[in-house]
Amino acid sequence: MKLVVAVLLVSACVGLAFAQSQAPPAQGPSVAEAVKQIEHEWVDAVKAGDADKVSEILAGDWIGVGYDGTRETKKNYLAAMKKHGVNRSRMIPWQYSKTDL
Repeated sequence: MKLVVAVLLVSACVGLAFAQSQAPPAQGPSVAEAVKQIEHEWVDAVKAGDADKVSEILAGDWIGVGYDGTRETKKNYLAAMKKHGVNRSRMIPWQYSKTDL
């Protein structure tokens, strides 16, 4: 009797697990596409010297790390952008290959 109850309980649990509906596929751009779009908006804003737009894009706790390990806060980045205008050295387009990811 205990074996029958155990088998029924396990069968019910397995049945419930398989009966769960699958989430519908997400509509709209993928996460990767959304990140690419934000990067393009950032580059366009820097090229245009639009510090207000860059401020909207970057998080308040954003920290940039240079090739030499130096760190830059959002506040310092925006201040330098306003003071010096467009810095073309920041405009190097990054091209990633599948092996980089």
